[in-house]
Amino acid sequence: MNTWKILAAKTLIDTGPIVALIVRRDRYHHWAVTVLDDISGILLTNPAVLTEAFHLLRKTDRGPSVLMQMVEERFIKVENPYPAHLGYIHQQYEKYFDSKASFADINLLAQYENNAEDPIFTIDSDFDIYKTVDGKTLNTIKPGF
Repeated sequence: MNTWKILAAKTLIDTGPIVALIVRRDRYHHWAVTVLDDISGILLTNPAVLTEAFHLLRKTDRGPSVLMQMVEERFIKVENPYPAHLGYIHQQYEKYFDSKASFADINLLAQYENNAEDPIFTIDSDFDIYKTVDGKTLNTIKPGF
């Protein structure tokens, strides 16, 4: 992460960084914590991302409890883009079907399109493939692999 503060009003957060923030043994933990220190706005996600995170955290000691607390305390705000944008989500899911796009990713893509292109905090390289409706590359915050 560079020395610039991430000043976006909202930062969309994907499954990987959520898990990395909670699991200290995760290979991206230090990176995720460092990035989090640079984020000044709201962390926003969707129910599909939370479902993935809960699934990955199920075998950790207190992971699910910590995630529940993060949501209850509004550290991570949850919005469901699916009902309002289901046509767009279905279209994008079909478009990226061969790329094995996850439902959570496509929901984040819908949120991205509807949140003034605030950045997506992710470790997922699939976000390099996804494009906006206008064909633009997504604004992501991810490790340099």
